[in-house]
Amino acid sequence: MSQIIKIMMGLWGFVFLAACQPSESEVTQALVPAEDDVLQQFLDLNATLENTAFRILTANVTDCPETGPEVGLRIHTIFDFPEDMRKEARTRLSIGPRPFVRHVIPDSPAEKAGLKTGDEILSIGEIDMIEGDRSRLFYEVVSRGEWTTGTTQITFKRGQETDSVQLTPLNACAYPVQLFFADMINAYTDGEEIWVTTELVNTIDAEESLAMIIAHELAHATEGHIFKTPTKAFELDADRLGMKYILAAGYDGQLALAQWSANPLNHKSQIEDTHPVFEERWRAIDKALQDFGQE
Repeated sequence: MSQIIKIMMGLWGFVFLAACQPSESEVTQALVPAEDDVLQQFLDLNATLENTAFRILTANVTDCPETGPEVGLRIHTIFDFPEDMRKEARTRLSIGPRPFVRHVIPDSPAEKAGLKTGDEILSIGEIDMIEGDRSRLFYEVVSRGEWTTGTTQITFKRGQETDSVQLTPLNACAYPVQLFFADMINAYTDGEEIWVTTELVNTIDAEESLAMIIAHELAHATEGHIFKTPTKAFELDADRLGMKYILAAGYDGQLALAQWSANPLNHKSQIEDTHPVFEERWRAIDKALQDFGQE
């Protein structure tokens, strides 16, 4: 098993419980230009997706049937890595057996509180974090409970110094956006979570384009399309609401539509009884831009 696959399956192996586990040939090749860059590219792709998703999910709470607290903090532990890679991860990332901050989303409560990548989380509220291979799960359970109580104290260690900050969550759409390792360009939802492939994130060169994709899948989730027979109308509805969602998040709708139109993937032929053709989709998105852009 290659190093890239070990990283992916070790760090995010739980992802495959919610979707079909890919074979080695299905794992994205876009991440492998240099083996020693894989870890950084993994972190960068996740950060790109998480930053964009945060804007969409926090800006459209009123349209989401399911909501929950969001602080903009992502963690990892040494046990997220395969055993034969833990030494390298410990050295390069300076992480250990407790939760460490992997990423702080810009303009999030975590950033405003002053947390930084590399901080070691010692306690949340009055509950001390544990060490060991269950530390991630323990963090997830404790934080999920604490974020719902409002402002919570986070105690952390940065270098040799220990400090505490107060963290107040935002309310956000409770449809987590996850990175899925595959060499196909795709995004989809199961109605509860949104999955975006590494190949898709790796090939997109503009945040507005990624925002359009996330917003389109969010619309499928908020409207419950996944639980109904796919139709052309559902796809057009997701396009329309997707534009509404990105405008609410402060993205440039004209630029997003121009980038969407220029993407050759959006011009490919479709199964016309369930998926609209390019011209139909363009008209729906353009009309949504005119309608929601005036609000």
